[in-house]
Amino acid sequence: MESQGRMESEGTDRGTDRPSRKERRRLRQLRREREGRRTHRRAALRRWLVRGGIASGCLVAVGGGYWLWAQGGPHRLPKVGDHWHAAYEVVICGRQQPPLAYSPGNIHTHGDGLIHIHPTTPEEAGRNANLGRFFANSGITVAAGRIRYPDGRAYRDGDPCPDGTRGRLRLLVNGEANASMDRYVPQDGDKLRIEFGPE
Repeated sequence: MESQGRMESEGTDRGTDRPSRKERRRLRQLRREREGRRTHRRAALRRWLVRGGIASGCLVAVGGGYWLWAQGGPHRLPKVGDHWHAAYEVVICGRQQPPLAYSPGNIHTHGDGLIHIHPTTPEEAGRNANLGRFFANSGITVAAGRIRYPDGRAYRDGDPCPDGTRGRLRLLVNGEANASMDRYVPQDGDKLRIEFGPE
């Protein structure tokens, strides 16, 4: 009888359906083990997602870099056989100048306000298809801070405009300032503004 009572007390508390202390301890231990396995699985999943994200990011970066490299960089360079057009305007002291007259060469204008870029030799392609070549073909000298027309008109940074304000030469590409000036290689569809005037 006594041993039977002891057996009952090991499984449940006397006279109740509650588990004994030993049983409760065992249940707590099982819960902790289950929670530990769940935590371990979550941590492993997080590690896998982070590593997968890093690997995916690397693949995108390498693929994007290769694509840019294959396209000639974020700023493409014209190749022999390309035929590009870029609109341009020259504004001196707030007054738009007439389009330049027809000019020779393969980086030229037809007097239509467009730069026609169609290199036929490697010497005219790539970085050589720049604004400096276009203006030289038109008889104009453009460099950082100065522009000189064939008729002798010249404007330098700091020269006064008719209204007395000091002017500065700058290049705007699609509305944004660009410091390259004569080295800039126009892109197909660009809108260029060569401007001398107050800042």
